[in-house]
Amino acid sequence: MPRTEAPRPFLTDFGLAKSVATGSKLTRTGQALGTPAYMSPEQARGESSELAPATDVWGLGCALYEMLLARPPYEGQTPAAVVARVLAAEPRSVAAERPDVPRSLERLLRVALAKRVAARYPDASALRDDLDRVLRGEAPRARPPGGPPWKLAAAALGAAALAGAAALLGIAGAILPTSGSLPPRPAAPSPSGAGPLAAKARALRDSDPATAAALYREALAAEPGRHEWRVERGLALWSVGRGAEAREDWSRVPAGVPERGAARLFLGLESAFSGRPAEALPDLEAAVTAGGRAAPLARATIEVLTDRQREARERLRNVSGWEASLLRGYVGEWDPDGDPAAQARDYEQALAGGPPLAWVHNNLGAARARLGDLAGALRSFDAGARLDPDFPKLLYNRANCLKEMGRYEEAREGLTSLLARHPEMPEAWLSRGHVVSTLGDPAAAIRDYTRALEISPGLSTAWIWRGTLRYQAGDLAGAERDCEAALRYEPDSAPSWYARGNLRHDLGDPAGARDDYTEAIRRRPDYPEALANRGAVRYELGETAGAIEDLRAALRHEREFEEVAAPFLSLSKILGETGRPEAAAETLRDYLSRHAGAPEAARARELLAQWEAAAAGRPR
Repeated sequence: MPRTEAPRPFLTDFGLAKSVATGSKLTRTGQALGTPAYMSPEQARGESSELAPATDVWGLGCALYEMLLARPPYEGQTPAAVVARVLAAEPRSVAAERPDVPRSLERLLRVALAKRVAARYPDASALRDDLDRVLRGEAPRARPPGGPPWKLAAAALGAAALAGAAALLGIAGAILPTSGSLPPRPAAPSPSGAGPLAAKARALRDSDPATAAALYREALAAEPGRHEWRVERGLALWSVGRGAEAREDWSRVPAGVPERGAARLFLGLESAFSGRPAEALPDLEAAVTAGGRAAPLARATIEVLTDRQREARERLRNVSGWEASLLRGYVGEWDPDGDPAAQARDYEQALAGGPPLAWVHNNLGAARARLGDLAGALRSFDAGARLDPDFPKLLYNRANCLKEMGRYEEAREGLTSLLARHPEMPEAWLSRGHVVSTLGDPAAAIRDYTRALEISPGLSTAWIWRGTLRYQAGDLAGAERDCEAALRYEPDSAPSWYARGNLRHDLGDPAGARDDYTEAIRRRPDYPEALANRGAVRYELGETAGAIEDLRAALRHEREFEEVAAPFLSLSKILGETGRPEAAAETLRDYLSRHAGAPEAARARELLAQWEAAAAGRPR
């Protein structure tokens, strides 16, 4: 029958693609999941706890960007270079290459490609609604995030790069949840008398897994054939971070016994969630072959590792037990329809019915933090730390939770303790640098940022953070060197060009400052701070018309300024001094109508009286 409907294109797979070079369908834990050019920052950092519907919005934004410019927003010679740009650089402005593209569409893209998940459209439907508005010639509702100006504190420059450094260097990848043991078979009589030891171990599983593991060891010395004890001992060891010892126990469970399936399942899970997913697949497939309750759990885990979360979720609907709750929590983190509240409930159910795995406490804490329950998140991190006191990712998350709660002294203590044991973590040095800077010790912060750069010199954001403090301390030459380094590593970073523009101006080179602000604006046309500063410099250089144009453009993004008074005052000054006192007064009245209580309001009122007098022809 002849085709009557026109062909319809379909765009699929916004985040993950199989490597053609290796043929592998698996991605290592700690390795970023996804096609690098379409990978969101949270995927690049390996932060499973951060994945949400907004992650797919990033992929849609990349697709729209490539449809407009015939290339993705981030490119590089190697996958690592692409990921580095995703984490720290800004894409080149579409409008710079396609002047016919409406500014409203550029603004929509800025929101879709925001580095922070919270600044992005929450889901595809929100993006669709704004796209409909743009197509109708209306302005989108969402506001793009403002670029971090040089003068902002380090925290405002994007904490995303802290964890991003680790993702690129293979240090401290995301900690993923794990499944656990299946219920042991009914206890058989213990001819050696080791039964009471095992019973005591089972009773201590939740409160003291390390002691439980020691008791199981004694029981197994007397009865090495009790493989249900061996499976449980492995779980107790895994709870306290002793995964290698757990593997030894599970590996000793022979074929042909009822515990074989559970043992192979846990071997696969330990491999997958410790950064060795390629090793996990044979063990998981062996668990499927062994049958029993382990089989659907192993199948679901294989589906998760091969990016078939929806199939895994459907499979797990029909499986009961704490193991299934644990896997459902993990699936929820990666599923586009995942809900942090549901993930938290799943992890809570897993902990209520299964062993107290430190991994699960970490992920429960992350889910609670996403829900805004920082106190609950801290309780989870504390519980995990009691089980495994040397769990780097958990300790890092705990310190950042304290920082978000404003408990900076405790955050500093936690990060200092972590760095004493794991000095190779650049993200921890950067986080501590921010903490000590907030506590009023910029010299210590500079030392921490320097240490982070010694570990990973390519962290362009770290150069900016250190340069920020040097700039604030009056070390313009040092700040300039840091800014040059940032531009060397990330030449398309609009904040880096903006920062160097500020430096050039303070060093007495207004023309060079203007050129750097222009480069920042070329990469981000609606960069309000760069527009405002270029306007001020243009007036200084005698380019009055361009100065007024820039300042008015900057004020169209008034809400994105940290200190909005400066562009209003600059514009009123230029208008008044060039013979337009009425326009100068109107600019100040506009400012005071919305910022009457601001610290700069008194100065604005003085100037308003001056320009009103000039407009009326009275002496000033």
